[in-house]
Amino acid sequence: MQECFANAFYLPTPTVLGRKLKPLCLAHVHLLMAAESPYALGGDTRLEHLVFAVAVCSRTWEECLAWLPNEGLTRECEEWGKSAIAKCDLIAAGQLFADYMEQHSIAPRRWQSRPGRNGGGYKHPWPLIVATALLHRVGESRAWNMPIPLALSYWSAILEIEHGDESLESEQDDRLRKLRVSNGAS
Repeated sequence: MQECFANAFYLPTPTVLGRKLKPLCLAHVHLLMAAESPYALGGDTRLEHLVFAVAVCSRTWEECLAWLPNEGLTRECEEWGKSAIAKCDLIAAGQLFADYMEQHSIAPRRWQSRPGRNGGGYKHPWPLIVATALLHRVGESRAWNMPIPLALSYWSAILEIEHGDESLESEQDDRLRKLRVSNGAS
């Protein structure tokens, strides 16, 4: 079974900068992308990126919606960040958060890419595409708060069942790939 599917029902979440993170969900990634966080888009990270990302990922979608319009948001993050810095190893905290993002964002492996229409990639951010596919099935709150491995598993199944997507690597493909790797082939 692919790692994404195995992670769909349980993946532990760490405590970073003194805050217990929620399972990484579509809303977290969408909000981090909107804030141009290097944790979602790549690039060099700084303390303020980590503080903001942890603040987002330690809240539900509804809690983020209530928290983000706060005029004192930047000041609140700075104050909390300063108190958290004194209590932890920043390099370790940054690595722990990066590992959390990576582990919770594993997508299903495909033997061919699945571009959007007209041969190009999707025009919308991927968390929005997945949430939209799930909205009418599970409701808005559940779609945005659903842990990413579960959301990607459902989305992948919907693509296969309803749209005939055959790009997903099968369990047999996975076994053959592992066999080639263990035999030293690429």
